[in-house]
Amino acid sequence: MNANYYKMLQRKELKKNLIFVTCILLFATLSTYLIYNNFKTKRDEITNLSSISVTYHEQTKGSFVIDKYVPVRDSIGLSKEPYKLTIKNNKNYKVLYKIVLEDNKENTLPKSVIKIGYHSKNIPTRIVNYDDLEDNILLETYLNPFDKEDYTIRFWTTDSDLSKEYDYYFSGKIKVIEEN
Repeated sequence: MNANYYKMLQRKELKKNLIFVTCILLFATLSTYLIYNNFKTKRDEITNLSSISVTYHEQTKGSFVIDKYVPVRDSIGLSKEPYKLTIKNNKNYKVLYKIVLEDNKENTLPKSVIKIGYHSKNIPTRIVNYDDLEDNILLETYLNPFDKEDYTIRFWTTDSDLSKEYDYYFSGKIKVIEEN
């Protein structure tokens, strides 16, 4: 009789533990989901143009800053923290757009020492000098109907004869302009 009583207690304890573990797992899953969605909505900034929508995936909302002059090689520059954006075509026809870098007028770091690396799934990694951009246009291309393109853009400085003791600063904004 004691053996049956202990088996019954063991089953009750097992059921209680299973319910407890299930509740903890449900709570953890729900909490993770809510936290992720909360941070995602705070992070993403969506700008709607007439035919395309642009989503900036950082809290900087497309703004970029180089606050120190630290010259690095391209391989190290390409490993820096990226600025990410997604461009989506909301129309049923091809749309021409440009990614333009709008720089702040109070910058002290010359464009000649800034390099930009960018890529997407359809464009292999390209490295350009900021100074070589015509009208600050980084890219001009078409987007197919209802298609989207994710871009990753990085900024870094190259070696030059600038003094490293001076506080250089460069800031700007990544803008997407739709062409008609």
